[in-house]
Amino acid sequence: MAAGTAAVAWQARKARLAAQRAEAVQGFMVDLFKMNSVRQHDPVKARQTTVRELLDIGAARIEESLDTAPENKLALLRVFSSLYEDGLSEGYPSIPLMQQAVALSSSLHGENSMELASDRLRLAKLLSSQGKRAEAKAMLQAGANTLDRRGDRTSELRGRLHVAQAFASLSGDDRRTYEEADAAAAILRNFPQSKDLVLALFYKGLVAESVRGIETSMANVQEAIRVSRAIDGDRDPMLPSYYMSLAQLQTRAWALDDAESSARQALELALADTGEFAYDRTRALAAIASVQLERGHIKEGLESARKARESLIG
Repeated sequence: MAAGTAAVAWQARKARLAAQRAEAVQGFMVDLFKMNSVRQHDPVKARQTTVRELLDIGAARIEESLDTAPENKLALLRVFSSLYEDGLSEGYPSIPLMQQAVALSSSLHGENSMELASDRLRLAKLLSSQGKRAEAKAMLQAGANTLDRRGDRTSELRGRLHVAQAFASLSGDDRRTYEEADAAAAILRNFPQSKDLVLALFYKGLVAESVRGIETSMANVQEAIRVSRAIDGDRDPMLPSYYMSLAQLQTRAWALDDAESSARQALELALADTGEFAYDRTRALAAIASVQLERGHIKEGLESARKARESLIG
């Protein structure tokens, strides 16, 4: 009973601290907008302040203050890094913010904490996305070492770590990528379907051809598509790329009917997006042209190639 009471009390304290941090983050964001209105005496200029400018003001405030509330500072570093990462900035200041978060997380929670392992994973993903593979791998290894010391082999965080390790090895070591992605998928299948599971399956599909054969590649990409659709329907912006990869695999497997169908599905999804992913339309049209030419449908293939060229040059 004493142990149970202590556990309940600990969970209640944890929930209370989380609520306090959420309230502090909300208050900081509200104050940020208020401060912008005060700084800009002209209300029109205040309204014209860009999101990027507000983020830069907020990031500077985080660095200059909040040392007396380190938990709140850590929460805000994570939030602002994520906002920058979501495409609201050029120059990727998300990385230095997460580097500060990792240092603060280590100080607050210690080397054996899940919080630090999670923060290192976030930083590693940012580093990988900027081509800083060596730094990313070092950060991932540090996170893996933390989980090893905790005897953690099957948590969702471990699965996400394997996904990031697979990405860091992509285009360099097919077998390592396959093993990391396979380990990730095995763990993440035990949790609710997630984008991380989709990526694990997709990475397996990208490299399995040289490790296990093209049938395994196609099966994994197909499963990645099914899971992605189950989560988000047609909203995942990566779906055209998944179908394109499947079409390429099916072409190499001489499943040309299936390949053309997959390429047309990629085109349909790309056409539905009138925004920044115009290049997906060009790639899908080019893939359709390639399959049609492989099938000896010369006239149709040349027409698809012409449309691909027109799409590329606008």
